[in-house]
Amino acid sequence: MARRKLNILPKEIRQARRKKFRRKMFFFFLFFVLIIVGFSVLSNSKIMRIENIEVSGAEVLNSEDIKNFVKEEMNSKFLYVFSKQNYIFFPMNKVESEIMKEFPRIGEVRGGKTNSSTVSFSVVEREEEYLWCGSSAVFGADLANVECYFVDSTGFIFAKAPLFSGSIYFRFFSSIENEPLGSYVFNIEEFKKLVYFIDLVDGIGLDSTTLTLEGAPDVEKNYVIYFKKEYEGRSLPPKVIFKTDFDPEKIANNLEALFSLQEFLTKFESESGIEYIDLRFDGKVYYK
Repeated sequence: MARRKLNILPKEIRQARRKKFRRKMFFFFLFFVLIIVGFSVLSNSKIMRIENIEVSGAEVLNSEDIKNFVKEEMNSKFLYVFSKQNYIFFPMNKVESEIMKEFPRIGEVRGGKTNSSTVSFSVVEREEEYLWCGSSAVFGADLANVECYFVDSTGFIFAKAPLFSGSIYFRFFSSIENEPLGSYVFNIEEFKKLVYFIDLVDGIGLDSTTLTLEGAPDVEKNYVIYFKKEYEGRSLPPKVIFKTDFDPEKIANNLEALFSLQEFLTKFESESGIEYIDLRFDGKVYYK
């Protein structure tokens, strides 16, 4: 059997090669450190330093508050080394995201670098479409003492609202586990479905004011819509009860058919009125 030749180098050659490798690694590391130090010095110099912050589009919010927040973000270091005040290292996307978190009223923000010393931010504030007023429905004079929050068209809760009485805004009541600000009344798709149904109800000519999710903890919950209708001696307005997996068009059609009946209208407009309309059962409508 042929013997395999072993490539054994003399000890001196192996040591020389290791020494050469270590020297290369040292110079590579030194070069890398010098590059980092150079960029760090450059980022902290006055060259290309951001001196001006411009904010447009703020209406309810104070532009100066947004500017001051951006300045605070710029005071930190990128990778603990590079100054964020430098035009090159300014983290525009991250700052945009942080602005949205700090100011929930802002629904959209677009940042740009106007020149080497100026960054600008254009913000779009959320529209005050509805109110979220807690987990349990409240009516009448008690509503003036309830802390409510503004809600946009997606169901996003973005700001505290002044104390309102009456029905200036449509009100939602639902349980929210976290801090209300920055939360959603319901998930976005469910909220859009509910708003669509509310619009259908209002299109029939019925004035709805409140929607809530009601039911005992161990029982299937149902949606409930309350009307703007008061009966003497009764603390709660009339309501419509329907299941959470409802069909908006179908429920609205049933409701419209009910209000087209003269017998029901007479009862609805009478002094005793009605307590509820139950639309949870397919093809059937119950009221009391």
